[in-house]
Amino acid sequence: MNKEDFESLKRGMAQVEAHEAGATTGYVVHHPIDVKAVRARTKLSQNKFASVYHLEASVVKDWEQGRRNPDRAAQTLLQAIEAEPDTLARIIANVHEAIAGLGDLSEERPLKTRRRGSSSPARV
Repeated sequence: MNKEDFESLKRGMAQVEAHEAGATTGYVVHHPIDVKAVRARTKLSQNKFASVYHLEASVVKDWEQGRRNPDRAAQTLLQAIEAEPDTLARIIANVHEAIAGLGDLSEERPLKTRRRGSSSPARV
């Protein structure tokens, strides 16, 4: 270990000691989200929770059993579900209903854009 790494380790240990002593500035503490508690608050089974919030049931199970951790986007979604479960369920249902109403988006469609300063579509 070189001197720079050792000094970094010492600074990190000093931050840990400061945190344990009650200091609250100079660092960020990340607390893992308790997925099972979030789901329990909704009173839904794993499968129903996954269905309502458009998640994979196997992923929800893996999160709850500690085999995987939610990524940042999933953590944000879970925090929103924790705060407003009914509102999020309604929003997600509305979004998926709107998407379904768009039809099959897998077929290729020509891109229609406008040329800068022109009222006619650009060639693609």
